[in-house]
Amino acid sequence: MALTTEDAEWSDWNHVDLPKFVGASALARKNGPREVRNRKYDSGHSIVRAQGGVIMQLTTVQDLVSTFDHLHISTLKAPAPVRCRIRRYFGPLLPLPMESLSVPIIIDWVNGIRAHSETQANGCITILRSMINRAIEWGLWKGANPATRVRRKRNRQRSRYVLESEVPQLIHEIEREPAMQRLYYYFVLFCGCRPGEAEGIKIVNIKNGVWFKPDTKNGSEHRIPLPFNMPDLLQRHLNAGYPEQVYVFENMTTRHPLTKVFWHREWSMVRKRAGLEDVQLRDLRRTCSTRLLNGVVTTSHSRTMPLDLISVSKGVLNHRNLSTTQIYAQPMLERISGAMDANMREALAQGKAASPLHKEGHHGTDLTGGFVAGSV
Repeated sequence: MALTTEDAEWSDWNHVDLPKFVGASALARKNGPREVRNRKYDSGHSIVRAQGGVIMQLTTVQDLVSTFDHLHISTLKAPAPVRCRIRRYFGPLLPLPMESLSVPIIIDWVNGIRAHSETQANGCITILRSMINRAIEWGLWKGANPATRVRRKRNRQRSRYVLESEVPQLIHEIEREPAMQRLYYYFVLFCGCRPGEAEGIKIVNIKNGVWFKPDTKNGSEHRIPLPFNMPDLLQRHLNAGYPEQVYVFENMTTRHPLTKVFWHREWSMVRKRAGLEDVQLRDLRRTCSTRLLNGVVTTSHSRTMPLDLISVSKGVLNHRNLSTTQIYAQPMLERISGAMDANMREALAQGKAASPLHKEGHHGTDLTGGFVAGSV
């Protein structure tokens, strides 16, 4: 069964503000607990009944979204990404009755999203599953959860990192940037933090060259030292700011952290100049872990001492499980290439030395692919 434009318009839905759309929740927060009956919103649909912002009767998927937003999404540390995904992709499902939400309908909806992005399609399936499971848990829905029978396709894990041969050009381009941009990129590249963590760094959480993260993705505190001249670069950046500044990377107009859109735009220009257009900001975190685990070649052509896996996993990346670090740490190609070259060179040399033909001075072909002297 295909969803038609009569059910919901994608373009219309893209212009609907989610908090305004899930009106029972927003109205309850504004006016306190009250009952809302047949209230019309921007979408042209109605909320059947709400008490204290909670839909008492899940008639449509719209009611499910409203209840899920009020009871769950609003309690998340970062609700914006979930609300953004709902606002962008859930439009075709909203007017449908809950009883009509079947596996074929969900697959048809997901396939439309998958044509745009596999990651977004998997994310939407996860959200829909969670919505219906929560409704069942809260006693608001007694039907089955058809979303659990829709499979998510496995995403390919990224393995891209900045190669040793690419690092000099990248650093050269970063050094051309203003102090604030340089500092941000160095937080991700040399401290191994997530781009989102760098965006929200508070000034009060950096003391004596140590960055304290009071609340991380895995729920634990984390401290990480700032390497080399980063404390000096940070101080110079803050000296150019203003006294009331709260965040290291702050929008002076809104007094909020600079957005992901801003950093994505800035990074796009840097990587283009460096000839690394396939390198994303998150790949800098992988580059950091890979270099720490493998060691790097110095200007004197020696290799730095590799850091052990536990120190990188727990101390730098702040992972609960060592297995998670495998996603971020990649074998360094230059090191593999050097080891393979040495292995082949040594094996051929040993074979040549052990060859009876070589010992007796017979003419023939060298094991390295050339000719033994005097064979021509």
